[in-house]
Amino acid sequence: MKRIICAILIAASFVMSSIAFGRETYKVSWDKTTGEYFSYYTNGKVHEKGVYKNNKKLGDWFIFYKNGNMKEKISYKEDKKDGEYFYFYENGQLKYRVMYNNDKEEGNYIIFDKNSRLQELGHFTEGKKTGVAFKFYENGRIKERIFYKNNGDIVRFQYDNDEETAKDIFPNNN
Repeated sequence: MKRIICAILIAASFVMSSIAFGRETYKVSWDKTTGEYFSYYTNGKVHEKGVYKNNKKLGDWFIFYKNGNMKEKISYKEDKKDGEYFYFYENGQLKYRVMYNNDKEEGNYIIFDKNSRLQELGHFTEGKKTGVAFKFYENGRIKERIFYKNNGDIVRFQYDNDEETAKDIFPNNN
């Protein structure tokens, strides 16, 4: 009887450790990490997949939610984000899109809510918000207009029913 209980406890500990830590699979050579990379959730679905070349991320990488829907898609060049980046809600709807150049956000970005309504539009230059950004109410009207100035100052105008209701100035991005 003691042997049976001992065997059950050992088996349970293996099951619990696999639940706690998940599972990762590598198809790589260990002297230089090169090849496909996969990590998995404990339910067996892919968590992350991509390719390494000479120990660096390369090309398109994908991260998934436990339900199998894509969470993120990003391109890498020499282990740095480079190209379009997409972030999705768990329901599969696009949340955020921006370009990366040499690991920094670059160009226009767009943010949507869970129902695919536009929330925010703006611009990045070398990883910093620049120019004019707009935030929107659910009905599509402008909620805020934000100016990012070259000296670091931020000027924000708030709107209600298309009328300006407030103006805030944040010196040096504070």
